[in-house]
Amino acid sequence: MKKIKRKFLILSSLAIIVLVVACSKKFLDKPPLGTLNPQIMATEKGVQGLLIGAYSLVDGEGTSGDGFASGASNWIFGGVTSDDAYKGSDPTDVAVAAPMEKLVSLDATNGAIPQKWAMGYAGAARCNDVLATMALASDIPADKVALIEAQVRFLRAFYHFEHEGSTLPVPSTG
Repeated sequence: MKKIKRKFLILSSLAIIVLVVACSKKFLDKPPLGTLNPQIMATEKGVQGLLIGAYSLVDGEGTSGDGFASGASNWIFGGVTSDDAYKGSDPTDVAVAAPMEKLVSLDATNGAIPQKWAMGYAGAARCNDVLATMALASDIPADKVALIEAQVRFLRAFYHFEHEGSTLPVPSTG
C-alpha cells in the first residue's frame, strides 16, 4: 500500500509540475524555428544583405515554380500570349505556357498564375522585412537609410505592380 501511495504521489507531483510549466506564458513565447531574428540582422551589413535578398526575386527564381512564369520579363504573360514569342519545343516543356499561347483552354488552374502571385507577395514581404529591420538598426548613417528606403519602397511597388498585372482574363468557353 505504501508503494502505491508513493507512486501516486510522485506521478501527481510530476503532473502538477508539467501543468505549471506548460501553462505559463513563457511556454508559448518562443521565436519561430527556421526564421531569421531581426535583432541579429539589425546592422548595416545585415540590412544590405536583406536588400540583396529582396532584389533577388526580380528574376522570378527563389519562390515556387520554375521562374518562367514569375520573372520580370513576363515572357509567358506578355510574349507568349501575343505574337511576339513562340513557346516552341514539345508540349510538355513549360507546359503552362501552351494554353496561354492558344488562349483556348486557359483557366484558373494554370500553374503560371499562382507562381506570379507568389513571387509578387514574397518580394513585397522581403521589402517589408528590410524596412522593419532597418528601423531597428542604429549604425546606418542617415544618408544610407534614405537611399535604402527609397530602393526598397520602389522595389516593393514594382512587386505589387508585377503581381497585379499578371491577372489574365479567362476566355469564355461558350
